[in-house]
Amino acid sequence: ALYLRGLKQGDTQMTASGVVIAALFFFLSQAKPVPGISAEKPTNSIFATSVIVSLLGQFVVHFTCLLAVLYTCEKYVSSDDFSLTPDGKFQPNVINSSIFLLSALMQVNNFVINYRGHPFTQSITENTMLWRSVQVLYSLLLIVAGGQFEPINDLLQMAPFPSPQFQAYLLGILIFNFAACYGVEKWSQKLEV
Repeated sequence: ALYLRGLKQGDTQMTASGVVIAALFFFLSQAKPVPGISAEKPTNSIFATSVIVSLLGQFVVHFTCLLAVLYTCEKYVSSDDFSLTPDGKFQPNVINSSIFLLSALMQVNNFVINYRGHPFTQSITENTMLWRSVQVLYSLLLIVAGGQFEPINDLLQMAPFPSPQFQAYLLGILIFNFAACYGVEKWSQKLEV
């Protein structure tokens, strides 16, 4: 659906996203188990109610945020804009820049929110490489969304955002995405038996 609306991401955006995901997976794999055996048992199936509720709940949050960003951005791009042709060359615009920010945040959120840690492995703060990298990534995403450092936005092929109100709304959606997904995960953990 996004492709048919002409949404594309630039080569630099895709490369940065791929490198970040690979690094996060590597840092995730470096988590050490806790020294002793826990009295708490992990879920007995990947199809446990808590897992399904968390997965579906986070999907709904991500999908809602994508729609909110998409519909907000459409006000700032005309329908005859050549950057929106599905098979055309990538050209930065408000839509693809905003969706890139949101999708990057959703990827980082998936690592942070779904990281279980104790009582089976190190907590996320004890996994120093993962913890520091997500702190840097969240900071970079906030800087890019706020437009405080233009060279990063230029490097990531970002279009300038139309107004401070738009940026505030986009930041609100980014924060909502994290908070809602975190809430869904914590609530679904209470369903574990």
